[in-house]
Amino acid sequence: DGASNKSFVERLLADPVFLAADYDIGWVDGIAPVARAGDGLADVAIVAAAIGGYDEQAQVAVDQFKESANRGRPKVEEGIGQFVGLRYKGNAYEPVVRRLAPDRYAVDINGHTVEASLEDSGQLLRRIHLGRRSHRLLARVERGTHSIEVDGVPHRIGHDDGGVIRAPSPSVVVRLAVAPGDRVDRGDTIVVVEAMKMETQIRAPFGGTVAEVLARENTQVGTGTPLLTIEQDTDVEEAVSDLIDFGSVAADTTIDHIACEHHLAAVEGMVAGYDIDPASVLSALRETPEVCEAMPPEVMRERECDILEFFVDVISLFRRDPIDVEFAVITRRSSEELLFNFLKDTSSTAGLPERFVGRLERALAHYGVEIDSDDTVLDEALYRITRSHDRMEEQVPAVVAILERRLADPGPATDRLAAVLERIIRQTRD
Repeated sequence: DGASNKSFVERLLADPVFLAADYDIGWVDGIAPVARAGDGLADVAIVAAAIGGYDEQAQVAVDQFKESANRGRPKVEEGIGQFVGLRYKGNAYEPVVRRLAPDRYAVDINGHTVEASLEDSGQLLRRIHLGRRSHRLLARVERGTHSIEVDGVPHRIGHDDGGVIRAPSPSVVVRLAVAPGDRVDRGDTIVVVEAMKMETQIRAPFGGTVAEVLARENTQVGTGTPLLTIEQDTDVEEAVSDLIDFGSVAADTTIDHIACEHHLAAVEGMVAGYDIDPASVLSALRETPEVCEAMPPEVMRERECDILEFFVDVISLFRRDPIDVEFAVITRRSSEELLFNFLKDTSSTAGLPERFVGRLERALAHYGVEIDSDDTVLDEALYRITRSHDRMEEQVPAVVAILERRLADPGPATDRLAAVLERIIRQTRD
């Protein structure tokens, strides 16, 4: 199936349970192969699973954003980062994952922060970069379990979402097959939903007792809406190893920090709508003059212009008055109204003024995305743009700090800096 390879099969064939022919139909999914898998590279596997769990939740957030945009009022999730409950060899892990850039993440776990970047190499194959270390990943998620190989070493890491069962997509709850107190086994049908005139059976990912039913029949639910909770059997999996330590991999990911670029990337990530703490950005900006002494001044000015252009390109999409301040003309619809109309149907820009399309293209370009890009990457970029706008007040102190530094040390005058300053003045003027 693409996620099982030679190393995994060899472990199964060498297992004493297999050699003694003392296995049953649930053996592969049981504790035997998990207990036999070594803990080598388990820290990397758990970090990869945490990132995978974050990406799943982020996709739910994007889907919910699209649903709200279709109703004319796009909404995005608040907060910074996502909690991802995981379980490995009976031990629970509670990482908080923050996305810092399109391909870069920070995972806070067991008192350590691990920074990682991912590189796609195929449908299931990726590379994870942790500072100077790099590992090959082969990953798949099925029934709440991450099957992850790190450099050929297999690991099975389960989700631990507190037993919450969620709607997989916008749908109507057709039938609730269980009630509070009911006993369910893994694979039992617990809810039937209907979407696009097709019914889907949602099955229990594990055995346990239904604790609470949150949904009602014949009601519409959105992607990720909690339907019910199951109290998982406590004797399914006991801890068979010590807790994994993440100190080594965390140290590896910070050794190569180039302080100046790291600070500037944090500011840019915040402006882009990623999971950057505004307080940490302001702290970094206070240190910037000292840590950026080695960066050539012209390079520093260009990077700061990148950030200022990003900022103004986003806010230009959300003006609510019918005055196009860049072209000094009165329009029938404001930029925000035009954006909201586009979000209802991103398949076409027909009927949108060329001036607005140009602004939208400039904003999307910061994410490496074009208007006619694949829906998945386009929706993600539009979600981040909206999230950036919702957090605009948090960004203002950082932008002001950059502007004050440019005023104190303007350097040689450039057309680019003059143009971006003029645009900021126009777009922020009431």
